[in-house]
Amino acid sequence: QEYFVDCGAYDGDTLLGLAEWTGGTFRQAVGFEADPRNFALLEGRIAADQRLSGRTRAVPAAVGGTRSRLRFAASGMGNAALSDNGDIEVDCVPLDEVLDAETPTYIKMDIEGAEMEALAGTEKIIARNAPLLAICAYHTQSHMWEIPLRIRELLPEYRLFLRMHCVDGFDLVCYAIPPGRRQS
Repeated sequence: QEYFVDCGAYDGDTLLGLAEWTGGTFRQAVGFEADPRNFALLEGRIAADQRLSGRTRAVPAAVGGTRSRLRFAASGMGNAALSDNGDIEVDCVPLDEVLDAETPTYIKMDIEGAEMEALAGTEKIIARNAPLLAICAYHTQSHMWEIPLRIRELLPEYRLFLRMHCVDGFDLVCYAIPPGRRQS
């Protein structure tokens, strides 16, 4: 019954992993992707996979602390990111506003260094739902400690774990497991 929110959904690779991991039994999913080329791939992947189609929606926006229009470096790759020197403007939305009436159970953020701002726009959801969090903490060196400290401020009851998914320290993720949620 997972409701998964994928911030920085890229081409839908993590959503496909969710469908495989759950055997397609998740409740709902939403993927946020600001890069137009990646967004087109994301929509195509959702439409092509019957485990995703119908329960997964794609939102063409970046995730942040406030609703705004921001510059974005659209590379069509995994490193597309908000940037003052970006070649396009994109919508940026706070999850608290966009998912106000919804109850996500798992939020993943891999948004190339904008994680702290996105957490600021997710405070109400975290307080209300205590979803499982998987927040990348490697794009900016200080995020290795700032992200866990911020999550601890938002909900002190979370159990926090840092896990490297690559030997060289890249793909360091801060997992926040809410009270009563089993580790797996």
